[in-house]
Amino acid sequence: MRRGWLGFEFDTGELWRRRVAGSPSAILDALGARCEGTRLLYEAGPTGFGLARAGAERDMEVLVCSPGSVPRAAGDRVKSDVRDAERLLSSWRAGQLSFVRLPTVAEEGFRDLIRAREDARGDLMRQRHRLSTFLLRRELRCSGAATAWTGQWMRWLATLRF
Repeated sequence: MRRGWLGFEFDTGELWRRRVAGSPSAILDALGARCEGTRLLYEAGPTGFGLARAGAERDMEVLVCSPGSVPRAAGDRVKSDVRDAERLLSSWRAGQLSFVRLPTVAEEGFRDLIRAREDARGDLMRQRHRLSTFLLRRELRCSGAATAWTGQWMRWLATLRF
């Protein structure tokens, strides 16, 4: 997996790019001696908080911004790592970004659990809807007073053969 980052030298105004293979924390390894006094800017996402924690362990400031605070033009649909990094840097320099609080590992784990539960619940509801409409299109209805998704209805469903 390849990751990229942009660097900006305050003294000269020079903008430079580097590519790094590996996990997001490999960026910290690649910076090596440059880490001292370095500030990294990252967009909140699946790897942003882990990188921020790894940077904090190395006494490096890692700012994690809210993805919604990065201004985007209405027609701008082209997405690339380089363009995203440049947009992030210019937005930061213009003071247009809002930053998020770094959640604890426990808070992030709890968020992941909640998201997984919500995803599973959404998947279940979509599948139930698909099955209900499949049966409706074929005019298949449970005889008797059984309502959908009850034990009696599920037993009736198990008797169907296609």
